[in-house]
Amino acid sequence: MLKQVRERLRRKQRVRLVSTQLIEAGVDVDFPAVYRAMAPAESLQQAAGRANREGRLPGLGRVVVFDASDMSSPAGYRIGTGATHTHFGPGPDGVVDPDDLPALSAYYRTLYQRSNADNGERGVEIQRNRAKFDFQAVTDGPFRSYRDGPPHRDRSLAFRMLDDTVSMIATGYDARATELLAQLRSDSGDAGRVLRELQPFLVALPKRVLSDPAVASLCAPVIGDLYEWQGDYHDAYGIAEHTHQFARPEGDDWSEALEFAGKVTRLELERCEKMVLKAEEDGEWLPILHTYDGPLKLYASLPLVDGRLYLGFAMTTITPTGRIGMSHMLRDTFEEMSEDEFVELADEACGNLKRGLSFTGYTVEEKGLLLTLERGDDNLCAGSAIVLDDFHERAARHVGEDKLVVGLISPDHICIAGASSGWSEEIKDWVPTSPDTSGDLVPCVLLIDGSESMEIIAECPTGRAPANTPE
Repeated sequence: MLKQVRERLRRKQRVRLVSTQLIEAGVDVDFPAVYRAMAPAESLQQAAGRANREGRLPGLGRVVVFDASDMSSPAGYRIGTGATHTHFGPGPDGVVDPDDLPALSAYYRTLYQRSNADNGERGVEIQRNRAKFDFQAVTDGPFRSYRDGPPHRDRSLAFRMLDDTVSMIATGYDARATELLAQLRSDSGDAGRVLRELQPFLVALPKRVLSDPAVASLCAPVIGDLYEWQGDYHDAYGIAEHTHQFARPEGDDWSEALEFAGKVTRLELERCEKMVLKAEEDGEWLPILHTYDGPLKLYASLPLVDGRLYLGFAMTTITPTGRIGMSHMLRDTFEEMSEDEFVELADEACGNLKRGLSFTGYTVEEKGLLLTLERGDDNLCAGSAIVLDDFHERAARHVGEDKLVVGLISPDHICIAGASSGWSEEIKDWVPTSPDTSGDLVPCVLLIDGSESMEIIAECPTGRAPANTPE
């Protein structure tokens, strides 16, 4: 295939090559234009290296980054993609420089802070071996001694550029997939053909996920590293991220299964409680945006767009593991507060949000000015700026227009433009394809003017219907 591609390129014939990320890993091809689905900055750089790779064009090669609305991102992309959105944006001429060193430096600081890569067991061991100049231990893992045998290297603690511990799990949500699985179990002699036919029904899960007994109980071995997923599967969202389902025990004794389910639940609750306590001890009050559906009936909720977008408050912090810890103000607490107490808390939360908040502008001649809001190193809750009393005045002054289109791409990512600008329609396209749909805020586009009202004019489809406001 690659030989044919290179030959057509050499002859200046038309070539359209569709590839996975494999094309980024040292494949020597040179295209005049590259289209890349949104990804972490390092992957975008690698893709850009396939455009005008040999410098034969009179100018630069063309690289277009797009958000694919009909496909999910690979595992592990979310943190890197979010950090890329934060630190990279079009310059005055509408072009992003993938080699912008200050942006890259800020990107990697954010990436490692959020992923906490250096503080995990593997990261600590790798850094320890680097300090000793024991680079074989870095690449192959340190020696471990066991009573039952000679020492051997623990490869789970070795450096890996790519995580190679991924199993394929076949989902039996389709009749054809179920039929193919039955063929594979009954006759593995024709496994190659059957596996090829199963490709549309396969998803990838890291093996570390399979080490969770609650997950493993829902995976039935088929052949090799192929498993059948026997838990819930959503047509739009795929395999559930967290589940505590278990197979029905044989006989009438459920005690062991229930004990295990209780243990899993307690561990998850303990993790959540620790994050909440961390937020309450070290956090600061911030205004929080949320979309009103079932679980959020517990939160204090002030309507911004009635029936859909609401304002709450939470003690918020970044935990040592890079997670966001929040302790939300509950409805009961809010209802017991006096008006003066609430005004004091709201003023404190908005004051905290303003600290470090700044506008950044990108101008393209034919489109006008696009604004983004940045807040410190992590942009935490930057989207909540829409509730600040001077938000509209400051943004309108920048863009030179009273009516604003505001894209809430995620709780931490917001973009603003004049409603009559060339950016307006682009923002309406960006937000519905946002991958950030799992949290309390459904990405949406707001129309805001100098009055007190806001209007949702576009929204990311999630299948989450709004709930009625509790009385």
